[in-house]
Amino acid sequence: MKKDCIVLLFLVLPVFAFSEGRLECDKNIKRAYSEADDSLTDKPLSKNMRSAVQFGQIETVERLISEGENVNARGFLDVTAVMIAARYGHKEVLERLILAGARIDDRTENGQTAVIMAATFGQIETVNVLICAGADLDIETNAGSTALLLAVMLGHPAVVKSLSSEGAEVNVSDPENVTALMHAAWKGYTDIAENLVREGADVHAKDKQKGTALHWAAAGCHVEIMNLLISEEADAHARDELGGTALMLASACGELEAVVMLLKERVDVNAETTQGLTALSLARIKGHKEIIDLLKSAGAEEKEVARIVLF
Repeated sequence: MKKDCIVLLFLVLPVFAFSEGRLECDKNIKRAYSEADDSLTDKPLSKNMRSAVQFGQIETVERLISEGENVNARGFLDVTAVMIAARYGHKEVLERLILAGARIDDRTENGQTAVIMAATFGQIETVNVLICAGADLDIETNAGSTALLLAVMLGHPAVVKSLSSEGAEVNVSDPENVTALMHAAWKGYTDIAENLVREGADVHAKDKQKGTALHWAAAGCHVEIMNLLISEEADAHARDELGGTALMLASACGELEAVVMLLKERVDVNAETTQGLTALSLARIKGHKEIIDLLKSAGAEEKEVARIVLF
């Protein structure tokens, strides 16, 4: 009984706090995880425990643990109670499971961990509990995605900030070598892009088609992120494997401000793709008159091209 009271006392204490943007963790959680019992037999996850964890029923979870429920039991697809608590954002339940000896880096059949599940669903509180407990932040799913990459792709800025500031690899990429920064640039997640750059994301990285984050931002018509990348010395002259440039993409997109920005970088206004397309021909195909006039005033030359709609 005395031991249970001590555990409950831990639960009412804050597991983490923030200081200058960094997590300050309660040492009890990390110590509890370091002492997790790997010898526990992985029996099937009971229906009662799964339900109690999913709906955040802390009293029921406490009772089941006291009755000897195995906190490392596995359910369908090898899902554990810790993963369920993390995915549904039940901080107190997750803490209690960890303090009872639950492992936090176990993986499902498709390679997901508790922190990957929490990050995928934007559950910042359970992400932070897992960080404090010492979770491996760079484990990849079978598809090659980490917790941070998924948080970026799904637009969870608080989760990205927490993971990146606590050591998660920011230059992670998907199987096509599209980096986390490229995903943020394409989707227009300015806060996330700023955070990634601040934490050391490589603005010069290239995907399998030799596209850069600046290409992706231009293709997505996101001027603010383009400005961020150029301010970080991203190469405005970079060309992908088809010869495409950020200026071509911005011209096709119709973003006048972006075109002005790139022209100030003295990019080649007459650069051609392998198909013979230029920034001017793309702007003309898309009917962006102001950009057509601006490019011509900057020295763009007319070129006869087939009317191919690429975007």
